[in-house]
Amino acid sequence: MYQSLVTFVVLSGLQLSTWLPLRYWKAWGGGNFLDTWQILRYGKCYETVGLSVYENIGTNCSNYLYGRTLLQLISFLGIDTTQTQIIGYIFLVVLAIGLTLIFPIQNRRDFLLFLAVLLSPPIMLLADRGNFDILIFLALILVAKSVSHANFYLAFGLLTLTVLLKYYTAPVFLVVLFFTKNPKERIFGATLFLASAGLAIRDILITQTQYPHGSEAQFGFSVWGEYLNNFSSTQVNQIQKYALSAVTFAIVFLIIFISTQKLQLNSVNFIELTSWRFYAFWIFLTVSISCYFGGMSFDYRLIYLAATLLLASRVLIDFNSRALIEILVVILWLSFPSGGLQPLGDLFIEVIVAYCFVYLMLEVKRKLRVTVTSEIGQGQ
Repeated sequence: MYQSLVTFVVLSGLQLSTWLPLRYWKAWGGGNFLDTWQILRYGKCYETVGLSVYENIGTNCSNYLYGRTLLQLISFLGIDTTQTQIIGYIFLVVLAIGLTLIFPIQNRRDFLLFLAVLLSPPIMLLADRGNFDILIFLALILVAKSVSHANFYLAFGLLTLTVLLKYYTAPVFLVVLFFTKNPKERIFGATLFLASAGLAIRDILITQTQYPHGSEAQFGFSVWGEYLNNFSSTQVNQIQKYALSAVTFAIVFLIIFISTQKLQLNSVNFIELTSWRFYAFWIFLTVSISCYFGGMSFDYRLIYLAATLLLASRVLIDFNSRALIEILVVILWLSFPSGGLQPLGDLFIEVIVAYCFVYLMLEVKRKLRVTVTSEIGQGQ
């Protein structure tokens, strides 16, 4: 509680002082929790123009990109832009609580790392803009806690809500389904997954505006093609962007995969298999991979990658926490536009994603091996 309170005070102080570091990076949102204000404005627009908010017609009530459920909820609650500051500060409280739950400070080293993460440009950008990803961040923690208490119905319900708000959490359904053994829970989860995915696709199909793309304050699978288009006379199309990125990722992935084989890293070992942080690690790892491969994302979504590595340092036994935590700090501070060093930050993001992808493969391999062994034992 004390850590959450201090974190909230720090974030509030930055908000009241107009986020001077972000102003240095020319990324300050103006002090009115810009993303919160925009979503509340869209909620009001939805009451009058309906699904026209998804059109690309250049008005203040167009170019909306996410699920209509969020707009319907805002409209139902009667919230408008006059409540922006209130909701923005509530989001700061939520962010402070979420970060504290993920990484409670235990010693001086933890304090310095927590401070480096909290004051990094992507996390400050998330707080300054009051982005609804903050709400999803806490919701995913609650999903992990629900799974740890075997309350899969609540976990699936919370997860459905996140997918209806923004789409990139949909793959987490597969992770939660992976952990439950109860057929009824699996049917319930699969039904909600198909329903929420269907609703998400419905809204994506009517979205006329392009999703964010570019290399400035963004990260993702196609970033190298974006760099090529931004800083070279050579212009590549979408297919060429993905082809270039696929080759780059494949090279990085193979290097890491071969390295893990030489180190004889053939399984994943955890400190405690029933802790909610164990489940949170896999949930945030999945979201990190989803955000990376799902298209370009603004840097504030690096909070999921930060949560993944912070959790890994606490729950994984054979995780090289010191080296990868140092890489995390480099990512958070260099992925943001930083005097020409941003490509280096993006390269480290690719390295970490590839490394985590290998860990995900190893866990699936271990789970399948345990399942097969169990079935053989039962057969005998």
